[in-house]
Amino acid sequence: MKAMQIRPATPDDAPGVAKVHVDTWRATYARIGGTFIEERSEPVSGKLVKRVALGWKDIREVKV
Repeated sequence: MKAMQIRPATPDDAPGVAKVHVDTWRATYARIGGTFIEERSEPVSGKLVKRVALGWKDIREVKV
């Protein structure tokens, strides 16, 4: 098994973080009836991932 390294996120991580964000959102709300989720299908999700990634890249510092 490959060793895991935990480090602070960087702007280059934004696309991966955004994909997890969108995939999790879709899985969480998948049981909503109607076309709500269907209208946010893969092509739309791809655009959403890009939009979310841009937002993550704008975050310079997050204090927890």
